[in-house]
Amino acid sequence: DGTVNYDLRDMHHEVDAVIDHLFYHPSHPPFLATRMIQRFGISNPSPGFVKRVVNAYRTGVYADMGDGTYGNMAAMVAAILLDPESSSPTLDADPSQGHLKEPLLKITNIFRSMDVHYTSYRSKRLLRQPGLQKHLGQGSYESPSVFSFFLPEYSPPGVVGRAGLVSPESQVLSGAKVSRLIDGILTSYKMGVTNCWNGFGTRLAGFCPTQDGVSDTSEGTLTYAPTATTVDSLIDEFSLMLTAGRLGENNRAIVKGTIENMYNGGDKAKAIRIA
Repeated sequence: DGTVNYDLRDMHHEVDAVIDHLFYHPSHPPFLATRMIQRFGISNPSPGFVKRVVNAYRTGVYADMGDGTYGNMAAMVAAILLDPESSSPTLDADPSQGHLKEPLLKITNIFRSMDVHYTSYRSKRLLRQPGLQKHLGQGSYESPSVFSFFLPEYSPPGVVGRAGLVSPESQVLSGAKVSRLIDGILTSYKMGVTNCWNGFGTRLAGFCPTQDGVSDTSEGTLTYAPTATTVDSLIDEFSLMLTAGRLGENNRAIVKGTIENMYNGGDKAKAIRIA
């Protein structure tokens, strides 16, 4: 009828004004840049790195990406992924570089890399089992608050804290949880995805397997079959799949010394599980 509800109109204007105030506030770009860099894998970005990402966000352009408007996310993401601090292999030698991978991502990375095969549709809900939060520090849809599982500024006690660095993902970990995670990963390799032996399965099928390589009662198995024909090439392949090619020489020597006789002696399946 042409009647204007001035209260409703003013409400919308006020909300828009508040959002614009927050969006264009000088502290917004560096705050968002730091949080985004952390989520893309670098817990302690340098001031220069943050500044470059901030500039991309403010100008809306990085290289050939972005549309030139303030707040363009394509430009920000490009600046994060293409920055030398994200891609330079030289920085692998810096102990403060990178971040600690959180437990759920570690498990899903292994399952995807090792080509997990589920025995049923129900089994595809494995990582939604109850108890993961308690035993591993994280569980699907079990975040204790709207601020996720850990705080971005968390600095653990010890060497990291004394160095003035942060390690957000460390907040969900403890010695017992790390041991439980390692147990579950080993069980997945040796006996498939089962809830026996601290595994990540959701149900117990009558009895727990006791022999390596036996996964008949498991809800899923890791089916990845390496193409390698020698111990060195096998280690190279697993290094690429599980560590992005960053397996150190000391760890490489430990793996090789553990599996070489087994692999060359004919028990390749067991050598692969142990590797």
